[in-house]
Amino acid sequence: MATKDNAIEILKKSLKELESELDGKIAGLEKAKNEAYKAADAAYKEGIKQFQDSVKEVEEIKNALIALGVKGIKIIQPVQPVVGGFKPEGERVPFPIVNEYSKDLSFIDKVGFALKEIKSGNVDDVAAKLKKLEPKISEKSLKDLNQRLSGLYKKGKIGLLRREGRKYIYTI
Repeated sequence: MATKDNAIEILKKSLKELESELDGKIAGLEKAKNEAYKAADAAYKEGIKQFQDSVKEVEEIKNALIALGVKGIKIIQPVQPVVGGFKPEGERVPFPIVNEYSKDLSFIDKVGFALKEIKSGNVDDVAAKLKKLEPKISEKSLKDLNQRLSGLYKKGKIGLLRREGRKYIYTI
């Protein structure tokens, strides 16, 4: 009986040591992940600053040319990066997406499925995929699509890759 009790104590001690070791590893991984997010966020903010500086420089050159009387200056507006678009995975809310499309799904589930299928896209891309999946989808639903995608992004359920002009490119 003593050897069984000894074995149990040894196993309990080993289990406690392993749990402690795992807790340490988890804490280390969490710390590394947070540091990586901070570094990515800092790099992203620096990129935004450099972009804004370049846009300001283009504006100054454009204004100088206009001041010199040059006519017909046409500056192509650059794609604007989305400020604050970086969301660490921990801040995203899981968005369960069905594996099979059905016309009986809720509209939000249909939107999620369509976005998953195209990987990323703007409101027109998602609408086109929805029309392809369900040709008889109501036009009223499609009119609300921009608002629905924006709402899903604000809730952290989908991601925002970038902005192209006035259109946002969403992703799962």
